Amino acid sequence: MLGRLFPTLGRRSAGVLVAATLAAGAPSLVLAQDAHLDVALGGAILSMDPHYSIVVSNQMVSDNFFDGLTDRDDSFRATPALAISWEATGPVEWIFKLRPGVTYSDGTPLVAKDVVDSIDRATNLPNSPSSFKTYTNSIETVEAVDDLTVKITTVRPNPLLPVELANVMIVPNKLYSAETGAFNSGEAMIGTGPYILDSYTPGGDVKMTRNPNYWGEAPEWETVTMSVISNDASRTAGLLSGDYDLIDQVAVSDVERLESTEGLKVKMIPSNRVIFLMLDHYSDTNPYISGPNGEPLDVNPLKDLRVRQALSMSINREGITDRILRGQGTPAAQFLPASYPGTSDALEVTPYDPEAAKALLAEAGYPDGFQMTIIGSNDRYTNDSEVLQAIAQMFSRIGVKTQADPSPWATFRPKVTNSDFAMSLFGWASNTGEAGMSMRALIGTPDAEIGRGGPNGGRYSNPQVDALIEMAIVTIDNETRSAALAQVTEMAMKDVAIIPLYFTAITWAMRDDLDYLGKADQFTTAQSVVRVK
Repeated sequence: MLGRLFPTLGRRSAGVLVAATLAAGAPSLVLAQDAHLDVALGGAILSMDPHYSIVVSNQMVSDNFFDGLTDRDDSFRATPALAISWEATGPVEWIFKLRPGVTYSDGTPLVAKDVVDSIDRATNLPNSPSSFKTYTNSIETVEAVDDLTVKITTVRPNPLLPVELANVMIVPNKLYSAETGAFNSGEAMIGTGPYILDSYTPGGDVKMTRNPNYWGEAPEWETVTMSVISNDASRTAGLLSGDYDLIDQVAVSDVERLESTEGLKVKMIPSNRVIFLMLDHYSDTNPYISGPNGEPLDVNPLKDLRVRQALSMSINREGITDRILRGQGTPAAQFLPASYPGTSDALEVTPYDPEAAKALLAEAGYPDGFQMTIIGSNDRYTNDSEVLQAIAQMFSRIGVKTQADPSPWATFRPKVTNSDFAMSLFGWASNTGEAGMSMRALIGTPDAEIGRGGPNGGRYSNPQVDALIEMAIVTIDNETRSAALAQVTEMAMKDVAIIPLYFTAITWAMRDDLDYLGKADQFTTAQSVVRVK
């Protein structure tokens, strides 16, 4: 029996990070009314349904209206939210005690049956482009012991269950069968979170009002408008004009300007989000790859390890982080920064060596290279379109004539889901604070039945990697699990399962009388915006 019991802590605990106070000299800005907050978001919101898709932009918006059983602290450890404590009462059995007295925004009390149905709904929601089964795949049964007690039985030991459940928002059991459209219309937006939805315009604004029945500490702002502004220049211009109080995903070209504007400040923290290239490991031929003169190829070059190695060696990662990201990124050698559990000290960033890359291509049978189209978003990650174009040029220099095809996230994401690409620029942040679930999601052999490999659009498959991941994620001892995950990481990088590029920094810019309690999960939420005391 593990018998691990967690005490009650404050909700959404976050270490307050030091913000940069900026030089004066420019005209001061008109401050927005204290009771209202205007935020501009760079990431697209696909739906208001909290169980629709495991992408940060969706999850962080849901965080304003809903709660999970747990939350995460700065180190990605589980902290209490709707559950005040949890205990592993056996290798595969957990007991969660719910917070008494919590009501939804419509006055309905929180009960254990809500947890049962919410986990089921999140696991099995039809037409999800990125299923929450990634976080619930270990769960066999969820039972309501009484109104405030939930018993979860897993199919295998899962020491990360409490932190994984921070990703699953709880809704009233009466919404179990609600369609995603009912959330988008606002009809089903009934949660326990700090805000109540007033309106949602797809691709536009999310308007909210403080929830008077909220169980936690009341947020600073009575009303909030979150506007999706995908254009970097427009977000910056809106902050400078006073239309917005805070913006996220600050354009690298705008940081210096905002730092020197009186009345504004910029905050930057490192993240664990890796930006990487996903490759088609599965197809025997690929319609987005052709011979050096455009002729069809009988084989998919990306299935050759030497080709994958050559492409990785052709990328100047430091050049990308220095010139395109202007310091808002760090070259990556693996799934997570080296300080995280499950990473390997033996791995180093692939050196930039175009001449060696050309030699490897020739050795693989492509002395004249080939042609390829690579895809990515143009509105999701910092300077993502520019990064995609730069990589296409680097590939072209070693003889792989590459066309970059950036598109809006809403257009790009289904292509990854449907494996409709040869190579794609993608990003992934760990919500568990270690490499296991990231690898299971991104390079695990796709298996919808067990929730493995959902985001693995490249369909990488290695039975030995699968076996080691499955073994590691059931290992209770932290040191043993971390060592096993490091071994898997080394295997995957040696096989070039993905091509890691860099870890992003997270930036916000805001009025200088505000602070943002940012964490490495990259969420931008209204309740995390506070006045400077």
